[in-house]
Amino acid sequence: MNARIDSTLTLKEVAEHLEQWRRRKKNGERIPQQLWNEALGLVSTYGTSRVSRTLRLSYTELDKRRRIIEAEQRRQSPVEETAFVQIDPALVEQVPGPDADAGWMELVPLLESSYTRWPWRSCPSPIAERSVAN
Repeated sequence: MNARIDSTLTLKEVAEHLEQWRRRKKNGERIPQQLWNEALGLVSTYGTSRVSRTLRLSYTELDKRRRIIEAEQRRQSPVEETAFVQIDPALVEQVPGPDADAGWMELVPLLESSYTRWPWRSCPSPIAERSVAN
């Protein structure tokens, strides 16, 4: 299945393609992938519900195929730049040994303003707090 489907066809045109296929298909014959692709190309414009109703396709099957394509697009898209949290080396030296009580390590991601709390075994609470550096 193609990862990206764009359509220059209209809903009416795809409906006609499906009707032509339905008139000449044999019993039990599955809808060809090309017709599914045409229908999927319309979903971003008209929505899954309208496309499935108008084309008399299973909403569940159309949505399943749409989700598969979106998952393939996410897999094929370039990896976004990863943001890392910087911790002051002096704070790392303050980390107690494995015998210490469990605590929380509070960090502020460098590019965001909200706190992230991570359970950190054997750390006093809070061990590290970083503000947004501009």
